[in-house]
Amino acid sequence: MKGFYVKRILLSTLVAVSLVGCGAIERPENPTAVPTSASATTGVDISDVSPVIPALPAGLEAKQTTSGLRYVDIVVGTGPEVIAGSTAEVYYTGYLKSDGSQFDSNVGEQLFPVQNVGSAMVIDGWNEGLVGMKQGGKRRLIIPSALGYGAQGQGAIPGNADLVFDVEVVVAR
Repeated sequence: MKGFYVKRILLSTLVAVSLVGCGAIERPENPTAVPTSASATTGVDISDVSPVIPALPAGLEAKQTTSGLRYVDIVVGTGPEVIAGSTAEVYYTGYLKSDGSQFDSNVGEQLFPVQNVGSAMVIDGWNEGLVGMKQGGKRRLIIPSALGYGAQGQGAIPGNADLVFDVEVVVAR
């Protein structure tokens, strides 16, 4: 039983490290200026996402921010909104956009806390993509490599890889 807990702690640490953006990727100087759905272009094409990634329900509209982040609100939550500086606790599953291979997930495990959204210790695509979600919401983030791990990659994520994350905000405060 002790080994189970050690493995769980190591897995949690690995997840946290894999989501931390590296210093080579610039962070926004003013995290309150993170683009939200209000400043996004609607009707964006997302057909370039690998068909291996679970399909979205029909009729959902994709949006794109000025940074190149694309997202689709799968379920719009009804609880408190995630704003810059707030904390969100989420379930997520991460895929490589190119081939759909899943590289990480915490679904069914412990919630992942993102503190100080907008300048949190996660990749820029998450800092931008979580803003505007509401508790109970589910969103697909299609993150260009510049907002992910860039040319250097991270672990199982190769350099210059565009990423897809399905994120569910369970707690927003």
